[in-house]
Formats: sequence, structure tokens, C-alpha cells
Amino acid sequence: DDSQLREVFAAELFRDRGVPAARSAFYRVTVDVGEGPVYWGLYTAVEDPADAMLETQFGSDSGNLYKPEGTGADWTVFDPEGFPKKNNEDAADWSDVQAAVTALLADQTNGSAWRGALEASFDVDAFLRWLAVNTAMQNWDCYGQMAHNYYLYADPGNGGRLRWIPWDHNLSMMSQGGFVGGGGGPE
Repeated sequence: DDSQLREVFAAELFRDRGVPAARSAFYRVTVDVGEGPVYWGLYTAVEDPADAMLETQFGSDSGNLYKPEGTGADWTVFDPEGFPKKNNEDAADWSDVQAAVTALLADQTNGSAWRGALEASFDVDAFLRWLAVNTAMQNWDCYGQMAHNYYLYADPGNGGRLRWIPWDHNLSMMSQGGFVGGGGGPE
């Protein structure tokens, strides 16, 4: 991204549309290694979701924050190894994320009961809002293409339901032909 705008603009767009996203900003970095200050370039710093973001965007940082990776991050099976905690690490309790995955994978014969169980543990409306914004901006390095680049927060202010937090927007706003990176672009 020669403009270095994608990360910053995508997060602002998400927040503007009601999707929690880490704040980011540009920083000019100058380093003095003993021969006077030398400009090293323009960098983007991104807020750590496990830090002030939870307090400022959710009003509390007491719920579990997960950074899903690997087995289970695609929501096809619950595996605590696939949902590493970024806070509350000492509490061996994954019941919030386990309930959401179990509800998603439950029998769907009774659609109303299935939806009710899923919505009790996962903020489906917030996820659909993320999906709409993400699709409009053409972000290919995210869940759906690959099972990564998102956080889950068990929001105490929302009944402990998991909230979707997008992450890593540097490949957003790219057309299919402009995609670079592993896994290939969308078909």
C-alpha cells in the first residue's frame, strides 16, 4: 500500500458504521544512532485490542478477549487451542466461545430455536454489519478467505455475547486483480 491509507481508513470506516475496530495513526520515525537524527520513514501504529480499546469502545475490559488462529478459528469445531486469550489468561474458562461454536454447529431442524441459541451467545447483528462493510470495501485478508485476522470479545455490556472485532486491514480496498499474499484471491 504505497499510500499507507488502507489500515487507517478501513478501521475508521468500520467504526463509522458501528463495527468496533482498533484505532490507528501515522507516525514519522526519526532515529538518532549517534550521528544525528535520521528520518526512517512513515509508519502506521495500530492500537492493541487487549489494551485501551475494550474500555473505550465497549466500556469494560473484563470480558474474555480472543485472537482465534489455527484449529477452531474457522468455527467448524471448538478447540481451546484455536482461541488463545489476550486477557484473563489465568482463568481456564472458554465457556463463552464454546457456547457460540456449539450453538452454530447445533441441529438446525428447528430454525427459530437454532437462531435463538446462536444469538444468545454471539452478536449476530454486529457480525452481519461487519460482513456488509467488509464486503463493500473488498477486504480479502480476513475471515471468509482465511480463518484469521479477527478478535472476539465476550462483551459484559451485551450479556456476555461475543462481539466480532476485525483486525489487519492492510489488504483492504483492493480489487481481485490487486490481491497479493498467500491463499490467492477470491474466485
